[in-house]
Amino acid sequence: RQSYAADHLISNLKNARSAPKKEVQIPSLAEFLQMAWAEMEPETALDRNWHLDAICLHVENVLMDWRKHRLDPTYVQRSTNLLINVPPGSMKSRIVSVCAPAWFWLIDPTWTSLFLSANPRVAARDAFICRDLLRSQWYRQTFSPSWELRKDKDAVSNFWNTAGGRRQSFGFNSKITGNRADAIFVDDPHDAQEVASAVKRLAVLDKWDFAIANRVNSPASSVRLMIMQRLHQDDLAAHVYDQGGWDRLVIRQEFECDKDESVFGWTDPRTKEGELMHPTRFPPKVVERFKVGLGDYGYAGQHQQRPAPRKGGMVLREWFIRADHPPLDELEIYQSWDTASKAD
Repeated sequence: RQSYAADHLISNLKNARSAPKKEVQIPSLAEFLQMAWAEMEPETALDRNWHLDAICLHVENVLMDWRKHRLDPTYVQRSTNLLINVPPGSMKSRIVSVCAPAWFWLIDPTWTSLFLSANPRVAARDAFICRDLLRSQWYRQTFSPSWELRKDKDAVSNFWNTAGGRRQSFGFNSKITGNRADAIFVDDPHDAQEVASAVKRLAVLDKWDFAIANRVNSPASSVRLMIMQRLHQDDLAAHVYDQGGWDRLVIRQEFECDKDESVFGWTDPRTKEGELMHPTRFPPKVVERFKVGLGDYGYAGQHQQRPAPRKGGMVLREWFIRADHPPLDELEIYQSWDTASKAD
């Protein structure tokens, strides 16, 4: 009886090895997010909105262009440096830090990545969720990857697969000397409570310029992707964009009729001024609470991606009347001086 069972098992293994493998259709990143959601959030239904598809589209295009260039060096990547500005609570971390690496390892398991966030706990949280997703029965059975997670390289902050791919994660201010990757992802590099400090804000800019931006395998083709809300006129988003060479995706909480077309030809699908980004998640009463709690400057930066209110701050544009010619007969000149002088 034991001999029969052993022979039967050997026969089954031989048949399994000789049988053609079922070809797995790799979904788009947006489809992968929808499929994986039940594994990440089993108690919460996914409220899929157009802004999720927009973020997924841009992350997918950047990574797929990198892959095409790797296979064919004559292929010209449309973007290697992408800045995404979206309001808080837009599920950006789940897309960029969790789903993107799990999805792209289905296409190129040798791909290496480095993830950074101002809050080390957030970086560790997303790494943990990503690793759990890769280990899940759903992922293994649905896509049948030819690789596995290495048991000797299985730390939350640094895990590898058996094909050579690895995902590393650190706090933005961590020492990463010696670490390089095919892609660097930065998720909220500033602490919202510290960004007003010039010293701490400049420390983030210097950290990027001198210790992070060059930690890529290929300066010409590796991907740098930064996703964040705007917190200050001189934050890291403004810094890299002013340096040049960066493309940008802008999604505002309330629609503004300015044309924000991205490098991939995407434009905001909304048409009415003030139309909300995701009214089922952020209905008008919630948005009004944001405005009260954050104030004009805070709301303009975090939700409208303008670190100063569109209409102005202390001095509003509507206070001024434009004239074709100055009324010279009635012209009066006033001067106001703020010398910051002390009584002593």
